[in-house]
Amino acid sequence: MKPERRNSNVGSRLFEYAENALRGEAEFLMLSTAVKNWRAILRFYIDELGMEFWSASLYKHIAGDGGKGEEIHEDRFRTARRAGLRPRLSDGAGSPSS
Repeated sequence: MKPERRNSNVGSRLFEYAENALRGEAEFLMLSTAVKNWRAILRFYIDELGMEFWSASLYKHIAGDGGKGEEIHEDRFRTARRAGLRPRLSDGAGSPSS
């Protein structure tokens, strides 16, 4: 969601539309998101939309692989940039910041 469209109920309406379209066709509605502000996204999906928390994927970039870490780190940095993230070399490529 573009920052200027947040808090305009567009996300809530889209979710409600998807939920209603799937009702009777599916038992569960699952989604995945990648954000820096995980607290806000959990508040939105759990508190406002009534979803339940089920799983989490966490990571920590550690090199120490015989010199391959820099190459891997650079590749992840480029991948994160293509995904629209603003990675910092100090905290790992594409790592969510709190």
